[in-house]
This record gives sequence, C-alpha cells and structure tokens, in this order.
Amino acid sequence: MESKAAERIPTGIEGLDMLIEGGLLKRTTVALLGQPGAGKSIFCENFVWEGLKRNDYILYFVLDFPPWELARRMNRFHWDILPYKSEDPLKKRLYVVDAFSGSTDVPQQTFKEQLFVKNPSNLDEFFAVFDGLLQNVTSYASYDSVIRIVLDSVSPILSMTPDFSRVYRFLRRLVVRVNLVDNAVAIFTAHLGMHGKHIETSLKQLTGNTFLLVRRIDEGETRKFLRIEHLRETYHTNKMIPYAIADEGFVINPQALI
Repeated sequence: MESKAAERIPTGIEGLDMLIEGGLLKRTTVALLGQPGAGKSIFCENFVWEGLKRNDYILYFVLDFPPWELARRMNRFHWDILPYKSEDPLKKRLYVVDAFSGSTDVPQQTFKEQLFVKNPSNLDEFFAVFDGLLQNVTSYASYDSVIRIVLDSVSPILSMTPDFSRVYRFLRRLVVRVNLVDNAVAIFTAHLGMHGKHIETSLKQLTGNTFLLVRRIDEGETRKFLRIEHLRETYHTNKMIPYAIADEGFVINPQALI
C-alpha cells in the first residue's frame, strides 16, 4: 500500500504543500479561481516547473495567451522549459497544446505548436485532442510516472459557448478522464467574477477541489491572499493565506494566516 506522501503530488509552491498534507491527491482536478492578474498562470507555472524537475510529464493547454509566451513567462523566473520540449519522445516531458490561436479569428494566424485545437469552441474536437494526448503519454510513461495537466484557462471556452450545459458536460468528461489515470492531477484555472456565481459554483462542484486567489485594498495597498476553499480528503486551513509573486515565483507565507 502506498504511503500518504506517495499518494500526493507536490505543487512546488513554497509554503503551500506543508498546509495540504504534502501536495495534491493523485487522480484529482483542482479549480483555481482568481481575478485577471491575480497570479493564476504563475501558480500553474510553479506547478509545471516542479514537475519538470521531478521528471514528470506535463500537458499544458494554453487558452489565454499565445503558446510561445509560455517560455518567456517562465524565463522570468529562470525556468528554462525548452530542453523539456525535446523531439525525442524518450526525453520529451513538456507538451504544450495551442488552444489559443484557433479562437482569434485572424486569417493569418498559424499554429506553431505541433499540438493544437483548431477550433476551441468545438468541444468534441477539444476533447479528442485532450484524450488522444493523454492516452499517448500514458502509453509510454512508466507505471509510477506523474502526469500534470493544466488548462489555463477555461474562461475562453465559457465565453465562446453560450450553452453552459454543453461546457459543463465537456468539463465533466475531462475530469472523469483525468480520474482514470492513476498518477494524474489537473488544474483548471478560471477568471473569478467573469462568469457569474452559478457557473463558478458549478466549477467548484465539478472538481470538488478549489483554490481562490483574492485581492484586497488595505490602506491604499493591494494585498493578495490564497484561500483553500475545499480539498477532498485533505486537512487544511480555511484562513486567508498571504501570497506574493517573488523571484521564486508564487510564494506564500503559512506563518501569516489571517
């Protein structure tokens, strides 16, 4: 039987893992909700870099920005991801999926990544790309290899598809698919306040695990807090946890809970 530590995947975010029993449970999907600019992508990039250091497999679906920006964003923290995008499948650990370019409606737009979703509003196509990549990676990854998945963010999908019931079924298929892989964990980000309470509540219910990133103005100064709203089978604080974006990326201070 696996130990409790072996059942969890460290986020790599300084100060967080000690508050969630060592990391995120395997076969789990987490909703990461926050206002634009709150640091959701940086949270994910920390999570990705930790995985690359551990020789994990990363499936990163980029929806909010051009995929080529990912390397530049991570270089800001001196995290060089290019060696992990090797063409050699035995060395490749980072799979970046362009789900951004097909949503721009710019005729001259081209897909520079090998993996892409041609029409992100076509949810059947999107799921086929997701499922195909996950099957492919699972087929040659070792039994104990961890697969980290990021959708950053689901907000464009929600905006492009007015029928939320279709989006809900699509996201539910993704969650179920992740749960079928023993060593997989996924983070779905979404922009807080953009889609209405009903949709936000549905995302929380769908994943069963939620981190909230909140900004407050205190005496003219913006302060940022992470709140662990719910993590299944995990003891955690419900207090507001201050965080900052530093040279190390996303950093929290567990000693300063409020």
